[in-house]
Amino acid sequence: MSIVPRLTLEEFNNFIPLQDLVVIKKYKPPEKTAAGILTLEDRKDYQCKRGTIVKIGTCENLTQAKLPKPNIKVGDEVFFSAFAGSESPMPEGYLIMRSTDILMVME
Repeated sequence: MSIVPRLTLEEFNNFIPLQDLVVIKKYKPPEKTAAGILTLEDRKDYQCKRGTIVKIGTCENLTQAKLPKPNIKVGDEVFFSAFAGSESPMPEGYLIMRSTDILMVME
């Protein structure tokens, strides 16, 4: 079984997601809270279920199925489900997931 290499940042800039796939840059939680309490490593991953949309696919599959396109745009800060997305081909700190895994958009 081979390991899928991560995209370099140059390759990532030329990458276009297909269908209703979305690329999200994960939110990096602070090392300390406002009160100065250190955040444990395992809690950081638990808290990191939010991020910013970087790229959006064309959503042609949704149009063909006569489903509405998601009401999201590049730059939106979103929350997504706990086990959503894949990190395998993405650079460190990025996820690729279906638009349906996005739970809400912050205003």
